[in-house]
Amino acid sequence: MGLFGLRRWILTHPDQCINMHMLDRNHPSDADKFPNFAKIQGNEVILRPGDFLFVPTYWIHYIVSLNINIQCNSRSGVFHGYDKFIRACRF
Repeated sequence: MGLFGLRRWILTHPDQCINMHMLDRNHPSDADKFPNFAKIQGNEVILRPGDFLFVPTYWIHYIVSLNINIQCNSRSGVFHGYDKFIRACRF
């Protein structure tokens, strides 16, 4: 839940980890070395104070603070429906 300020969330389904080259130590900005990175499909949302965002288990996310902000996070259980995607990425 956003309590104060703005946050930009970028989320991808666990089936996208195969395109992210997540296990390589090099930066993925080299399009020749990491051609699948351009194939990633994701979602983007700006959270404002009072907004809620449910992030399912194993969803890959990146958060950018757009200004000074405060948020509160909690976990709501375990879901194994995405395990096959995570195993494909060797997690």
